Amino acid sequence: MRKVMLPFAIALVTAVAITGCNTVEGVGKDLKAAGQKIEGAAAKKDDKKDAGAAPERGSEKY
Repeated sequence: MRKVMLPFAIALVTAVAITGCNTVEGVGKDLKAAGQKIEGAAAKKDDKKDAGAAPERGSEKY
């Protein structure tokens, strides 16, 4: 019985480890993509804010 259980247990642990690595990699990619979208949205908002802002004192356009 032990001869049958040991290879099965090793195969099960290996399968779980491989699946876990793929899952963590996928989560990392999702977090990276979400961060890039947040940065893009913040940059767009900052650009709009700068475009509508009053010119600084001392500038030629003031």
